[in-house]
Amino acid sequence: MEKNMSDDGSDERKLAKLIDLKRWSSRVC
Repeated sequence: MEKNMSDDGSDERKLAKLIDLKRWSSRVC
């Protein structure tokens, strides 16, 4: 169960980073 929770956290962090990158790219462009 701990491994599953860690995986979910990583996925959420990756999604958040992707959203931040998209927002940053939009501002720069």
